[in-house]
Amino acid sequence: MRRPISETADALPTRCCRRRRTFILVSFLWICLLLTGPAKASGALEIRAWVDKTEATLEDQIFLTVSVSGQRRLPDDLELPPLPDFSITEGGTSSRTEIINGTIRTSVEATYILTPRHLGIFTIGPVRLKHKGRTYESRPLTVKILPAASPTAAHPKAFVTQQVDLKNPFVHQQIVYTFRFFRRVQSVEAQWDPPSFQGFWVEDLGKERQYEKVLNGQRYAVTELKKALYPLSAGPAKIEECRLACQLVVPRQGVPRGMDSFFGSSFFGSRVQTITKNLRGEPISLNIRPLPEAGRPEGFQGLVGSFAVQAVVGQDRLRLGDSTTLTVTVTGIGNLRDLAALLPETIPGFKVYPDKPSFQAEIQGDTLRGTKVFKKALVPLKAGPMKIPPQEVPYFDPVKGAYRIARTAPIPLTVEGNGEKEPLHLVTSSDLAGSKRSIKVLGKDILPIHTGLAGARSQIPSKTSLYAILAGVLLPPCIFLVCYGKKRRRERLETDQHIIRRKGARKKANRLLKEAKGGISRPEDKEYFGRLARSVKGLIGDKLNLNALAYTPEEIEGCLLGRRIPEEDAREARKLLEELEYDLYVSQGLETGERAALHRRARRLLSRLDKRL
Repeated sequence: MRRPISETADALPTRCCRRRRTFILVSFLWICLLLTGPAKASGALEIRAWVDKTEATLEDQIFLTVSVSGQRRLPDDLELPPLPDFSITEGGTSSRTEIINGTIRTSVEATYILTPRHLGIFTIGPVRLKHKGRTYESRPLTVKILPAASPTAAHPKAFVTQQVDLKNPFVHQQIVYTFRFFRRVQSVEAQWDPPSFQGFWVEDLGKERQYEKVLNGQRYAVTELKKALYPLSAGPAKIEECRLACQLVVPRQGVPRGMDSFFGSSFFGSRVQTITKNLRGEPISLNIRPLPEAGRPEGFQGLVGSFAVQAVVGQDRLRLGDSTTLTVTVTGIGNLRDLAALLPETIPGFKVYPDKPSFQAEIQGDTLRGTKVFKKALVPLKAGPMKIPPQEVPYFDPVKGAYRIARTAPIPLTVEGNGEKEPLHLVTSSDLAGSKRSIKVLGKDILPIHTGLAGARSQIPSKTSLYAILAGVLLPPCIFLVCYGKKRRRERLETDQHIIRRKGARKKANRLLKEAKGGISRPEDKEYFGRLARSVKGLIGDKLNLNALAYTPEEIEGCLLGRRIPEEDAREARKLLEELEYDLYVSQGLETGERAALHRRARRLLSRLDKRL
């Protein structure tokens, strides 16, 4: 349908004006470009290093940032100075591109987390980079490490302790080690690094306990964990310091208490912040005493503690040629695993067939109580009254400081001789003196004796009966094997931790993604990046049966390439994890759109990895 002429005439001047304005705008832009000239890349290379704090305690972490300008990627030949007084953890990398006065400047930053090991003033030497025959260096840095807050100080936010119930034990004596984590603020992602316990045999004393305790007028939440230690040799010993890395949620400084409800809104940011602490428990020195030589009984096997022994037999009356079972049960507090045999090992008048002993440990209060069971099959060698001698267990009592012998009472047995059975006579002779003896039949067999083939053929079943017999014989074992195989497979699926982790890997990752989705609209929520990183690392760890949460992005990439995952997926996983670590520890936060883009990248990466792993 054609427009009216009057309408077309009115629209013509408007289109001409629009074209004129477009021409003027394009011409202005060309003039600006000609005046400024093309943007030039700045090729000057510079390396700088700085720390987030110059004074810290043994409980704090120091963030060392190294910036290399003129590079888009972190050079491989970047050399950190020797830092023997710090534990170093990579914190991630990030790149930056800026255009200033027509000059393009690129830089890359790497963050390293330093955990101090000692007190004092330390110099962080220059970071070096060799590039095109030249060596670039950053200026050295100085940091001062102060003592951590003492547990006896007034109201520390968190601290840890470790202690033992005995500091002068005997060799092989049971020691109860106790670790406690006290905090009066909320703690997240706590990770305990226990001592090595070198020179001790270690047994767990159950799961950790949670309770509350009041110290100096403050209520603390306490996590307690106990272990049983057994010294292996005499002399001075030391339990090294323990460490616990945790993140504490503390109020953000500068926000008045009365304004919590106003400034606590998302517009002004959260009124709490998360700080990382590396808590340390003081080392413990012990003096392990040797066992005395005086009074040591014969057959002593190194048992230290308190023990009791019991013995029973399966039957106390048996016939010559039969057997009975002697069961000896040893219980007590101590290193029962070291008990290899009982005394005496041989029993007169019996042939002894020992069985493999069984051991079971149970927790009673703060101690570990063991039970070891010895079983021996006894076969009498002669008839008559017999006696099983007392079974003895020599041990050292650390409370009394003397050797003891736990023994059972002797067990009497009665062994009867074999009764002679009357022989079965089927025929007898009526004339023993004559040369010709007449045979008298006393009895006949139940089944007739066949002397021809006809009798044998009558015993062969027909084909139908034969198939039924074979089915009746073979079908039950087949059904049993099938049911047994299904049962073993079901038990494996229910108990194999690797299979359980693989089956629940995607579900667990999706749950973390769902939890993280709520933080897209909260720029102040730094834990958002941690949940995304845990979803990716968790899926990889569950699929490969690894503790991937402790792996660096480079190690994650290596694990994926080792499983023949496409290089682009492995590289994308490393890149995403590095960005998430940078945003979690270094960045000041991202806008909602950028956070949503990270969420979509993580979801797509999880889908690809779930199909390929």
